[in-house]
Order: sequence, then structure tokens, then C-alpha cells
Amino acid sequence: MSYSNISSPQTSPNISEQLRQLLSERGWSAYKLSRLAGLDSGSVRRYLSGRANPSLPSLMALCDAFGITLAQFFADDASAQLTCDQRLVLSAWTRLSSTNQKLLLELMHYLDKP
Repeated sequence: MSYSNISSPQTSPNISEQLRQLLSERGWSAYKLSRLAGLDSGSVRRYLSGRANPSLPSLMALCDAFGITLAQFFADDASAQLTCDQRLVLSAWTRLSSTNQKLLLELMHYLDKP
């Protein structure tokens, strides 16, 4: 069994498309994404162009930067996809301290009361 095509861009043509869509929705540059994900900007540009596919750890870092899970990244079902606003909230959430996350949850529960 040959594994030579596992990392070729042809195996996952939707990865670069999905990355470009998420980038566009946020109005981010490739450089900003690379900084938020902690990845080399040249690698991120190759992922966006489809010349290379990210490794699993790199894809996880990209998803973390976008504030989404791997499951959401690969979901074909629209119900599993988040709106742009929901993604922005999750992205901001991941950058909050645990104390601020708790405070925000309390605020949200307060605002949700009739």
C-alpha cells in the first residue's frame, strides 16, 4: 500500500477553499492568521493557495485561531456550521482568561432572563 499521496493537495481540495472562506469572512490577512495560529506565514500562504496541506497540528492551530473545532471545519452539514458572528465570539472567547470567561457566562445568563 502506498502512502505517497496522503499529504498531496489533491487529497483535500476543500481545505484551502475553507481556509480562504474563513479568512475572508473575518477580513484577515494571511499574515494575521499565521500570527494568531502561531505558524510560519509562508506555510499559511501555501495552505491558502492549495500548494500544501497543513499537518493535523497545524490545522488544529488554524482552527483555534478561527475559534472553531476540526469537526466544524470539515462539516458538510449547514447545521454544524457557525455564523460569522458566532465564530467571532468563539474566537474572542478563546483569548479570554478563565476568569473573564466565567464573567461573560454570568453576563450572558443575566441577559438571557426575561
